[in-house]
Amino acid sequence: MERLTFGKDTRRKAPVTGKNREEAPMFSNVIILCHANVCRSPMAEALFKQSFPAISVSSAGFDAEPGRLAAPFSVAAIKELGIDISGHKATRISRELVGEADLILTMSREQVADLHRLFPHARGKVFRIGHFFDVDIDDPVNCGFEKFRVCRDLLKESIIRWSKYIGEEVDHSSSVENRIGK
Repeated sequence: MERLTFGKDTRRKAPVTGKNREEAPMFSNVIILCHANVCRSPMAEALFKQSFPAISVSSAGFDAEPGRLAAPFSVAAIKELGIDISGHKATRISRELVGEADLILTMSREQVADLHRLFPHARGKVFRIGHFFDVDIDDPVNCGFEKFRVCRDLLKESIIRWSKYIGEEVDHSSSVENRIGK
C-alpha cells in the first residue's frame, strides 16, 4: 500500500501518494472533530493519545458547548478499554486550532466539506478518520450503549489504519479484524 504525504498546500484537495516511508512527515499536532465534542471525538482523542503518546492530540466540535462533559455512554465505552475521559470538556473549533493543526480528522465527508467552507486555509490537512475504510462514523448520540461500543471500535480500527500513514505502528493484537480473522 502506498503511503500518504500531507502538504500545507492550501489548494490540495486529496492526499498525495508516495512509496517511501520517509515521505510521510511525523505529525506533531492532531485535532479530531465531531459535531458537539461529547461523543465521538473525545473517544477518538483518547484512543489516538494512547496509540501515539508523542503526538499532541486534541478534539473539538463544530457546535460544541464549551465546558460540557463527555457523554456518559462515551465515558463508559472507552473505560472498558481502561481509558478515563470523565474529565473531558468540550471545545468549539476555532481558526486558531485549525491553524495550529498538522492533521485534522473529522467523522464524515460532510464535516470535511464544512471545515473547508469555514476554514479554506485548512485544505490539504483535513480527512475523515474513517478514510481508509471509506466510512463515515455515525453519531451515537441519543442511542443505546451498544451503539457507543460500535462507534468506539470503529474509531479504534480507523486509528490503527492511520498509524501506517503517520509513521508509527500501534498494537494490532486487539483489533476487530484480528478477532474476526480477516
